[in-house]
Amino acid sequence: MTVFKLVVACILVGVTLSGCSAPMYGDEIWQVQLSDNLAMMGAQNWVVIAESSYPAYSGTSVDTLLATKPSDVVFEQVLNTIETEGHVQPRIMVPSELRHIDEDYAPGITAYRENIYKLLPGRFYYEVPNRIINSQITEAAKQLKILVIKTTTSLPYSNIYIELDSGYWNSDSEATLRAKLEPSDSNKQPTSIIPGFGPNSNPPDPILPATEPLPVPPQQNQTIPSVESQSTPNQQSVPSAIGSSIIVT
Repeated sequence: MTVFKLVVACILVGVTLSGCSAPMYGDEIWQVQLSDNLAMMGAQNWVVIAESSYPAYSGTSVDTLLATKPSDVVFEQVLNTIETEGHVQPRIMVPSELRHIDEDYAPGITAYRENIYKLLPGRFYYEVPNRIINSQITEAAKQLKILVIKTTTSLPYSNIYIELDSGYWNSDSEATLRAKLEPSDSNKQPTSIIPGFGPNSNPPDPILPATEPLPVPPQQNQTIPSVESQSTPNQQSVPSAIGSSIIVT
């Protein structure tokens, strides 16, 4: 009986632990995960509010959250969370195809479109062809973190893409700064950290190491006997450049 209770307890613990590592659903859960992810994300990272057929990426830089609400509701909640965090701000991209889809082909698209567009005024947003946005996401996923929130929406071209920008120094501020710096940078002469060097100075001649004169080689027709031959009192030994001796008769 004791063994049976132990086995049941182990099964219950295993089920509990496996449930913690499974995909997490529910409104409160994904919103907590969103806040946790945004705390680690910054400029040039992306958040994708995706309809139900959005593909799963194989790269490790893409994290997916599962929401149980439609995309327009999730979009509003994501914007509120981003703006509450404060260190980043959203730059929204909406597929330009969304504006032209008829209700006859996609029932519910009109109400969805109205709910999305009413959240755009006062915020940075662009309407861009879907294929261009997807190519940017694919390229960004090679190096940057992408957060995908899959929703219950089943409408074509209903994905909303948010590129994060710095909340306290955005691309417009950077462009203004560069416009001020570039004219002065172009007129400024480069300087060197080495004293005496500048754009018009010439480097000094290199200092060559002192060398001893090389020995004079024998004449072309002069006979050089073998070192093993018998030397005479008149023979002289002349050192060569490679450290051996040349016997000159």
